[in-house]
Amino acid sequence: MAADPIILWPVITPEEIWKDCEEWVKRKGGLSDDNPNQMMAAAGADPGICSCPNCHEHHWSYGRIHKCPTCSFIYPSDWWPMYAYGCSSGRGRLSFEHIDERRRGHPYWKYGFEHPVEDAWETHDKLPWKELIGDCYIFGGDFSTATDYLPLIQEATKREKTL
Repeated sequence: MAADPIILWPVITPEEIWKDCEEWVKRKGGLSDDNPNQMMAAAGADPGICSCPNCHEHHWSYGRIHKCPTCSFIYPSDWWPMYAYGCSSGRGRLSFEHIDERRRGHPYWKYGFEHPVEDAWETHDKLPWKELIGDCYIFGGDFSTATDYLPLIQEATKREKTL
């Protein structure tokens, strides 16, 4: 079962995410058997899950940057696919210059690109991510530019301490 992460960015609540999921299902005609869009409705029925790269605890995939409530590690919710894409790109011998800015700046993609393995899934939970990458504060918004989001993380952490 997935747990709620501590959402550092963007500032959003689990209730807002679940409301969006409910509205998506309604817009797509619901989950009834007679709905021709039932599969599309089901695809948006929940936010999906991700895991903490450090302790492997599963969390609902709300927001872009999480702080793990179990081990306090800060990570982007897309760390695993970006690592896998990086491994794939690195094995494909793509030139770094031909990769879009979002991926080039993403620490998990970059690590996979620079250290490609044949089976990223087999390797992903065996790597000491806390030592390799450390707490992560990466992209925001539309992911079009790399920005240092450390001030956002610091502010969110201050907010968390007052709750």
